[in-house]
Amino acid sequence: MLLRVKRETGGFDRATLEPADEADLIARCRADERGAHDEFYHRFRRQVAGNLYRVLGDRTDLDDLVQEVFVIAFRGLEKFRGDARLSTWLYRVCVNVALGRIRTRKRRPNAIGMDDLDSAAIDPSMTERPEQPDRALERRQDQARVYQALEQLAPKKRIVLYLHEIEGLDLKEIAYLVDSNPVTVRTRLFYARREFYRLIAGAQPDAAGGAEASGAPAARCEAGGGRMSRHIKPHRWADALAGRVDASERAAMKLHAASCASCALARDRVGRASDTFPTIREQAGPELPWDSVRARVHWSVSKERREKQAAGAPRRVPVLAWAAVATLAAGGLAAITGTGMPSASAPVVSGVSPPIAPPIAPPVGPPLAPLATPPKALAGLVNRVARGELMIDGVRPTDLFRHRIVAGTVIATGEGRIDVQFGDASAFALGPNSTLDVRRFDTELIELAVVGTIDIEVAPRAVGQRFIVIAGEHAIEVRGTQFRVSHQASGTAVACRHGLVAVHDAAQGTALVGAARRVQVATGAAISTARVEPLTVDELTALAEATPMTLPLWNPETLIASSAPLEIGAVGARDVRVDGIELGLAPLQVRVMPGRHTVEATDSAGRYRRAGWVDVAAPSAGVPPARLEVPAEVSAGAGVRERRRQLLAGIDQARLARCTRSIAKAGLTNTFVHVELSVDASGAVGFLNVIDTDLPSSTASCVREVLADVRFKAGAAATWREKLDL
Repeated sequence: MLLRVKRETGGFDRATLEPADEADLIARCRADERGAHDEFYHRFRRQVAGNLYRVLGDRTDLDDLVQEVFVIAFRGLEKFRGDARLSTWLYRVCVNVALGRIRTRKRRPNAIGMDDLDSAAIDPSMTERPEQPDRALERRQDQARVYQALEQLAPKKRIVLYLHEIEGLDLKEIAYLVDSNPVTVRTRLFYARREFYRLIAGAQPDAAGGAEASGAPAARCEAGGGRMSRHIKPHRWADALAGRVDASERAAMKLHAASCASCALARDRVGRASDTFPTIREQAGPELPWDSVRARVHWSVSKERREKQAAGAPRRVPVLAWAAVATLAAGGLAAITGTGMPSASAPVVSGVSPPIAPPIAPPVGPPLAPLATPPKALAGLVNRVARGELMIDGVRPTDLFRHRIVAGTVIATGEGRIDVQFGDASAFALGPNSTLDVRRFDTELIELAVVGTIDIEVAPRAVGQRFIVIAGEHAIEVRGTQFRVSHQASGTAVACRHGLVAVHDAAQGTALVGAARRVQVATGAAISTARVEPLTVDELTALAEATPMTLPLWNPETLIASSAPLEIGAVGARDVRVDGIELGLAPLQVRVMPGRHTVEATDSAGRYRRAGWVDVAAPSAGVPPARLEVPAEVSAGAGVRERRRQLLAGIDQARLARCTRSIAKAGLTNTFVHVELSVDASGAVGFLNVIDTDLPSSTASCVREVLADVRFKAGAAATWREKLDL
């Protein structure tokens, strides 16, 4: 039979972890818990080693690569937004590390030895024939040939071919893993398959001692019994074995191979290579010195943390010196007065009794308590304002992006929202028609009272520091986490994306809301009666999209002096993004750095299109913010419909078919070209641009020339975009 067993897709290792447990593990890793780092490493270490081993084909420096993957992962967890499963994101890191190793190591024709490959027996159900005593050696030889062919491909081609042919992933999955788009991946895969199978079919000699099979498509067959006059290209045999060729063509290929020794040999070699794919996909990574790798990972991560702390140490010396002097002064004062300094009790939260944190017990013994350092006041800065009216302390501020949010500030929103950052990775976003009272805002306690909706992302804080949100009769206290509080007259709802929040009420009841969980309690009801329920996928997505905007290298003074607002206007509500960062619905204002910025807006189909670019100058007093007005989307009126009809009717189909004939014969079908046209009232073409295609450049140029020769009649002027399936 020509048709092989269909491969299962998604063969890479996936460590099973529930979404809630996954979010909790990430939160604990972000909080620098050593136990969480160890759990992360032990849970995913075999997955990482196996993925790297299969992509590269050998175990050279594999322990170093595993270490590199985990160091990168621990650095990147702070920015991990949950757009994919943690295992998939970690596989993406593995792919990038493997790609870097492929690019840097020297080309070695015999780099992949058979001793490097797994010699375990293969499951007979994976192939059409049972395992024979001599099959193990033959299978290892076939695997070595597969990796030898992979070694000869360009790194980007090798990665996409491995992920598609061996792992069985689709184009969208591959595009995510290699950080590209499906169109590029598809074109890259087409050329990679053609080159790889040509190497498989012609790189090794015949087992009987004959000449090498030729992969050249131009050679003609000597035998006359077949229906085809040219050799069948090796990648078409792979398509036939995978079931991607219809029955009539498959029968013709089989008949041709019966009379063409070269094509029969190419078919057999491609078939043997395809038979090894399930074996490669199921191989586990080799055993490594796991404890040694873990120790090196921990040392690398800890070393970076110590260096960051050391960099900030000189600025803390005066504070520490002042604290030492204050301690001595406190001791002297206690000796003179005979009394101890009062301890700092936990602040009383309105509507909550008793306090959430137990009071500090009075000192026992001689009154020698040190003088406590007064808490440092915090200040927040506005990063984004989206649509609608906004008032701060009862007025509409004219210098919103220079205004500091401090204790005592009251913020009220209309139909829009406001994002305020107050730490390296700490910020809140006040939703529409909401009010926020910043009751206390310092390094000891942050207390926010909200009516409406607020999304909060809080970085892990110092020991003893507290963060409380007051929502009517309920208080929500958290550590490092991301969550949402919605408080209305009817009740309070709390949803947690990652981390853990504790919801208290006046009756001393408590509900713990973990990652991917939510709780809703009606006004007047006891929190102890509320049920904590899991969030749906849509609710988790909404929480992720509502993440408050934060800027790197947080420093309020530096940001005020070096950043400036950018105002983006739009007719109607349209999603926009600046420099590739999605910002939500316009009109809005956002804090950016001086320079040129590209703005994109969505069209009626939800696709981002370039709206223009804008130069933002350095901030200056009295200078209005830079502004870009997103042009209204031109509707497809009668003029556009008529011009589209003229375009489609005027295309020379025979000439267009000649443009794509060569790639169609090579197996690249169902292609497209996306063009942008402008036709004036006289029928002259103002411009014709190819904005997207999956065609090779030469073929795309040929198609554009065909379209450029279309003639239009006099009529309405029109500008539109057209996607043509070829």
